[in-house]
Amino acid sequence: MSTTLSPSAISKATLRPYLIALGILYLAVVVYLVLEKSPRYWGIALGLPIGIAIVTQPRLAVYQFLFCLLTDWLVIPEPTIFLIDFSAGLLVLAGLFDYLLADSTPKERPPLTFNYLFLLAALFIAGVFGFNPPVAFFPIARVTLFLAVFLALVRLSSRVPYAEAFRAFFVLMIAHALIALGPAIASGGKVRSLGLAGTTFDDAAMLIIPCGLAVYLWTVGTARRWYLLGTLVIFAGLIGTQTRFAILVCLILCVAVILVSLWRVRLIQREGIPNTAAPTVKKRIALLLSALGLLTSLFLLLEPSILERTYARFDAAASLVPGGTMLLRLTLWKAALTVFADHPFTGIGPGLFRTVDQYYGSLMFGPTHIYVRGLSAHNLFLHYLAESGLIGAMALLAFFGNQFRLARRVWRATTSADQLPLQAGLVVVSFGILLTTFSEGSWLWSSTGFLATFFIAAIASSYRSMTTR
Repeated sequence: MSTTLSPSAISKATLRPYLIALGILYLAVVVYLVLEKSPRYWGIALGLPIGIAIVTQPRLAVYQFLFCLLTDWLVIPEPTIFLIDFSAGLLVLAGLFDYLLADSTPKERPPLTFNYLFLLAALFIAGVFGFNPPVAFFPIARVTLFLAVFLALVRLSSRVPYAEAFRAFFVLMIAHALIALGPAIASGGKVRSLGLAGTTFDDAAMLIIPCGLAVYLWTVGTARRWYLLGTLVIFAGLIGTQTRFAILVCLILCVAVILVSLWRVRLIQREGIPNTAAPTVKKRIALLLSALGLLTSLFLLLEPSILERTYARFDAAASLVPGGTMLLRLTLWKAALTVFADHPFTGIGPGLFRTVDQYYGSLMFGPTHIYVRGLSAHNLFLHYLAESGLIGAMALLAFFGNQFRLARRVWRATTSADQLPLQAGLVVVSFGILLTTFSEGSWLWSSTGFLATFFIAAIASSYRSMTTR
């Protein structure tokens, strides 16, 4: 007579004594370090169990990644490494751990994987033929980390669905918006406040607000009111940042949410698809627009100077005077196009645009030299044209164009009432990422790169779920 134990029983029975012994050994090491007064090792010793807990718990790994995404903590100045970089590393290890312990793995690679590899190949070629190949290492490593995070998020999406991750991220954004609103309100709108998240907050708010609006329009039940309230709080926080570009793009994306929702309502009514939210979508849109119009009118009556200040802010953005935002961007764009014209195929090399003045004397001694040195092109497409030429720019367009194509296909194929709110927001966010690639989007570096990766991974996961059903 044989007895068969389940895999979980075997793992618990086998691992328990080893884990106890490892725990005792760990406590002994910590006590030794404390008694020996070696504080520089305390952080490593105390952080080790936290790291192990994160790596072995998918939900904790995703949540800590979203939390660190909204922090602006520079850990290592040179090379520039933020807290989110370490957090991303833990997320990647969690995805790898889940992959190694899985009984079976999907045979198909996640969508967009080849786009990432194509982009990396283009950067590698541009780096080899660039002016300073060693400098290309860090930009290539950064995109490689984005790919690893993308694969980890897609891998863990079966354990932490996008709906759950979105709710957690939405709550975090509300908290950061309230923090950012404090100084803005206290100063009467005279102080720009980005809160604890720094410049990541306005980019995140620009993308999460249309998602919140979509959930409000398509959700049945009292939860929609909380999403509307949260969306308004985040929008108020975005206004407090006074970031003109983010506010303008956010408004465009909100209009896009309304348009795609009205299109879907017409489709549902024409084809007779059962959906309890569809009959109320138009009413909610009308109610929302009326309420916003009324509140705006009252606010302008009570504080008429806000209109003048708003006009002054956008007028300054379009000004060509020295120090103006528009002059800065035109100078950067002209420099990027100049570099591309001289090196159309492979560019000057990844990571070199910030020091482009060293290779172009006309920029070094020109009156606008101060506007070029140490900056990106403030246009992701032109930046890639300058640094990696046509091969990099084409890889960039293929990547962002393909993620929008997948999001659009998922949105068109979605019929379930529980998925419509999320997919309506995702398709608009995907469009926003593609749109801002030609303006100021920095989706392939810094913390905003991880922000874009989070949404792109959600698109890839949704597409894979759709094709495997």
